Amino acid sequence: MQGLNFQRQFRTSSSEGFLILENNQRIGRVDLHYASENVYATVVLEVPLPENEVAHIIEEIDERLVVTATVKRDDLNVWVYQGQEVGFFNDEFLEEEFEADSTEDSLLDYEEEEV
Repeated sequence: MQGLNFQRQFRTSSSEGFLILENNQRIGRVDLHYASENVYATVVLEVPLPENEVAHIIEEIDERLVVTATVKRDDLNVWVYQGQEVGFFNDEFLEEEFEADSTEDSLLDYEEEEV
């Protein structure tokens, strides 16, 4: 795979999340979680890839992201999923949805009272 890059989305004291890009096109994401002796990775690929290319992505994650992190690494455990992004949700979105649901519920209650 030529042109494989990773773009960091977040970093905490024990985890990081990256977009996986091939030729500047998003093909997936990886979340890394650093435990005391092991690193756990969840990879979600948005495009179908043959097993050898998946293995190459895992090698690149290990060499370019995990090894460069300042954590002890006895083992890298990786789960790989095939999927697609449905959306991005945060508290603001959830509050708006809750308010919309509350308004609809209030209207339904009001209509029920009129009957």
